[in-house]
Amino acid sequence: DRRQRQMCIRDRSLAQFGPTRHVEIAQIFEKIESFKLPRPVNWVNGPGGFIANNVPWSSVQAQYAFVDELASQRDFIVGKSYLERFDFWLNSFQYMKNVAKVCCSWGFYQQNILKVTSEPDPSKRIPLANSYALPALVALVSDWSTMINYLHSIVKSPGEMGTIMNVEQHSMPMVIDINYDNLNTVYNYIGCYRDPSPHYYNVTIPNLEPLPGTCSSSCRKQGYLYFGLQLNTCFCGNSYQTQQHIV
Repeated sequence: DRRQRQMCIRDRSLAQFGPTRHVEIAQIFEKIESFKLPRPVNWVNGPGGFIANNVPWSSVQAQYAFVDELASQRDFIVGKSYLERFDFWLNSFQYMKNVAKVCCSWGFYQQNILKVTSEPDPSKRIPLANSYALPALVALVSDWSTMINYLHSIVKSPGEMGTIMNVEQHSMPMVIDINYDNLNTVYNYIGCYRDPSPHYYNVTIPNLEPLPGTCSSSCRKQGYLYFGLQLNTCFCGNSYQTQQHIV
């Protein structure tokens, strides 16, 4: 019955996390036991397939409020072994939460790239990409990076490396790589080139935010045909070399 389940969860919490906060942590676990956990991904052509979620993250994140509740208990854990086990559980749930956030960010990007690609006037596509698609892609990549960092923190054995391999080989191409390709078609990406000395660009714009959108806009406003990025510097020009092509 419910009382027995509660006692079992509290006993396990005491054994896992020590006596300082085992009751509070057990109460959090009681909220998600019996298959009450949200499921951010499902089997899609393989384990853990990601699906773009068109629901905004602001409407989804409440399902993962228990993760923040659990995180609030961390400072009260005493003992190295208790803290190590606590961090494993916390980071596992943080990974789950950020998987869900990536799916929402992916859906948001798809909505915004559609605004760009469905624009009938080609001259308006790059400004639309700068305003909508590019910021959405930057956010998606940032969320993916956060998610992967949490995944790395909970991998403790060679067998668990399979999860990372699955995410990078099965999920990353469809969530990240293909979206880069979609946006590259809008910007008419030419390639990556070795930088000669002196530069073959006409204008250098230092200290500009190092993003394709801001660099593209600045160069286009000055009447240049091409833009390029190197570290934190934006370059503009009306021609480019082809002898030093790398990628």
